[in-house]
Amino acid sequence: MNLPRPKSVLGLILAGFTLVALPLILAVYRGTNLVEQLALQSESLVLHAVQLTRESEQLAELLTDMERYARQYEILAEAPLLELYEEKNNAFLGALNTLEVLDSRGELKEPLTAMRAAVVELRASVVGYVPGSDDAPMDIEGFARVGDMVQAISTENIRSIDEQVESLQATATNARRSLFWQTVTLIPVTVLLAILFTILIARPVRQIGRAIHRLGEGSFTIPVSVSGPAELTALGEELDWLRRRLIELEQEKNVFLRQMSHELKTPLASIREGTELLCDGTVGKLSATQTEVVEILRESGLELEQRIENLLSFNAWQQSKGQLTVGEFDLGNVIDTVVDNHRMEAVTKKLKIRTSLKPVTLLADRDKVRMAVDNLVSNAVKYSPVGGRIGIRVSRKARNVMVDVMDEGPGIPSDERERIFEPFFQGRMPTGRHVRGTGIGLSVVHECVEAHGGKIGVRVRPTGGSHFRMTLPVSHEPQAA
Repeated sequence: MNLPRPKSVLGLILAGFTLVALPLILAVYRGTNLVEQLALQSESLVLHAVQLTRESEQLAELLTDMERYARQYEILAEAPLLELYEEKNNAFLGALNTLEVLDSRGELKEPLTAMRAAVVELRASVVGYVPGSDDAPMDIEGFARVGDMVQAISTENIRSIDEQVESLQATATNARRSLFWQTVTLIPVTVLLAILFTILIARPVRQIGRAIHRLGEGSFTIPVSVSGPAELTALGEELDWLRRRLIELEQEKNVFLRQMSHELKTPLASIREGTELLCDGTVGKLSATQTEVVEILRESGLELEQRIENLLSFNAWQQSKGQLTVGEFDLGNVIDTVVDNHRMEAVTKKLKIRTSLKPVTLLADRDKVRMAVDNLVSNAVKYSPVGGRIGIRVSRKARNVMVDVMDEGPGIPSDERERIFEPFFQGRMPTGRHVRGTGIGLSVVHECVEAHGGKIGVRVRPTGGSHFRMTLPVSHEPQAA
């Protein structure tokens, strides 16, 4: 059975707070009722004990007064003394009536009945006494018997009060135990409810966060699906629409890059052929100034051709960057191959390339690693001055291999070091350059290294120039012969 869910984040939060707070409210309500019941019982017990004690003390006082007036009447035989006795006797009987009312449990019924009978008999003895006659003597000893009864009732009252106090203590103990177990039960229930609603609220937020992260990384293959309140579900649908739209734009961009790159290469080929004819003197001998201009055109044509190739390579990389064809290969052989590919340009610029390659076997995508190294070496050759030196070093540290490529070019300004690996970022154009780069080569290096779980960075070189360090995880070293 599907439970109804709130249609908004606010409704889900309110429902969560309500359900989490409900057990606590019930616990507080039940605890308040128990405390109130204990307070009422305690108050009733105190009042009952005070009344019993007061009535018991009053019985003892009235009995003492009755005995005194009876003895005085026996000696003095004065009528006012008999009236005082009657008054105290009536008060005594009234006190007995009050005790009967207070005796809700009937524990004093028999002692009070016996005492009432004894008091009535004692009154008859006092009232029936005839002064100076020995026929009906006054029963003075009866006051002692009634006094013993009063003392017994007082003792019984104290015992009854003690029992009620013990009962109240037992009730309080049970109440504390009940509240304790109630609290022990409610705490995990409340925590579980809090965790449940935290998950219900946080899960769609995390789903949205992961979707945004994937979109930011350029991964558009996984559909965006958000389950939760209607507001967040609608936001997930909007993100999925954005994902589909980005796929369409990416496809349009790739088509545009392919078409424009190929369309540019055709007229560029004609321009290069023309500049080569001019350089060869086929159309006639050129002056020194004309030769210099033609050389500039030739160099710019070569650079434009390289930029177009970079665009095509970048497009191909973007389409396959999430797919690595992993295999074992020797990193030194790859670097030697890259250096040989740039040997002609290095000779033209009279560059000295020095390599220090430690034999290391990688478990990686050979083509993508070669592309990354090729871009670094290409930059070093391109920006090095005529007659400059380029250093390539491979070193090993723990489970990583470091590839350092150093040159004596203009270097990278400190304010651009954090952005040079961004796609299409173009820094300040070095002096003497006629065509700006596309800002693609280093971004390809960065993405290639990250795809292998490594990192690429720029290091400060005290002697000037650029120093790139590429760090890749190593599979294993070649075994010693």
